[in-house]
Amino acid sequence: MEEKEKKLTLSLCIIAKNEAKNIRKCLQYIGGTVSEILLLDTGSDDGTPEVARALGVDVYHYNWDEDYARARNTLVEKTKHDWILWIDCDEVYPPELVEEIKRAVKEDSEYSGYFFPRKNHYFGKWLKYGGHYPDYQLKLFRKSSFNGYTCRLHEKAGLTGNVGKLKNPCDHHPFNTVEDYFVKFDRYTSIDAKVMYEKGVGTGFINTMSWLFIKPLFRFLRRFFIKGGFLNGKEGFFAAFFDSATYIVRYIKLTKIKRKKNSTEKAG
Repeated sequence: MEEKEKKLTLSLCIIAKNEAKNIRKCLQYIGGTVSEILLLDTGSDDGTPEVARALGVDVYHYNWDEDYARARNTLVEKTKHDWILWIDCDEVYPPELVEEIKRAVKEDSEYSGYFFPRKNHYFGKWLKYGGHYPDYQLKLFRKSSFNGYTCRLHEKAGLTGNVGKLKNPCDHHPFNTVEDYFVKFDRYTSIDAKVMYEKGVGTGFINTMSWLFIKPLFRFLRRFFIKGGFLNGKEGFFAAFFDSATYIVRYIKLTKIKRKKNSTEKAG
């Protein structure tokens, strides 16, 4: 009973699919300090829910609709506490950040939420340059000041009130292997293409030139040269190259969606 009373009255939220191998690692420092952990499982078949429950996590199942904002809003509604903290399964919150979060939550803070920096690791190397750091993330906020997430991908939290900044970063390991990268590359570019279609992005000559040539080129030059990505070594080159390539792949997938829709309409 004494141990439970020491835990922060904070709701830790996670969205996961097939993260059984990462759940324990991402919770290693933060998991034992909070009074509630919730996981929204979006269709795992590797035992993620069972592993999470064994760690004391409340698991909820969710029919995945490729809308991260809606999924996040769904899980926020299930939380019991006013302070909410998000963690991704490919992140680790080190002890220094955990202690800073404890102080921020316990104090009678003037802030409705906090940004904190994130160290992005690419194939095991921290990308300090190229615009990958400090990569501030708004992951800690009061539910009472929260106005909901928007944007299907790269979702944004609406918050009323002042937002502060914590000093200590979390560690982000999204791509440990080439296989990891291309799985996420395919998933995110597919969602981006659907968002582009919903926004009515055209596929005429000007957009074709822009998305296949101009945008990728300037993205690479900005990441690799202007923002110093070359200082990250070969990992910095690949990060800048593949980041620029997302424009090309997103646009190609958009054209496929449009062709499919047009074929369906003609057939109908």
